[in-house]
Amino acid sequence: MTAAGHILANETIHDGIRELEEEIGIRAEMDELKALGEVEYSVTNDDFIDKEIAHVYLYDNPLRMEDFTLQPEEVCGIVKAEFDSFQDFWKGSIHKLEVDGFKLGPSGNNKPFRMNVDRSHFVPHFDYFKRITKMIRKYLYE
Repeated sequence: MTAAGHILANETIHDGIRELEEEIGIRAEMDELKALGEVEYSVTNDDFIDKEIAHVYLYDNPLRMEDFTLQPEEVCGIVKAEFDSFQDFWKGSIHKLEVDGFKLGPSGNNKPFRMNVDRSHFVPHFDYFKRITKMIRKYLYE
């Protein structure tokens, strides 16, 4: 989840675009985003149940890592991966994924890194990732 957030009861889905700029420093307009659909999902951890409806959009615009400015209170780093490998990772075909990215250093500077990750490095919305990779593939290749 690159940029995500909850909208207030008096807001529309279009108001959610503010999360792009707030969390990762990218300014975009709604007409630049491709609506991929909705994903309903639920995650249960001990006594916490998280039920959500995610309205999923794709910003199909090639950006460099230098283009991102992260909000330290919300995002500690950002990574990229080759799409086919990312999809295979969430399908379970591979169990490690090579990513490139950066983490925010203590003084707010970007510290680049490359590493292999497993599912423990992600928020526990595994079904969500699996479903959005299908949506992205449909958009990119069909």
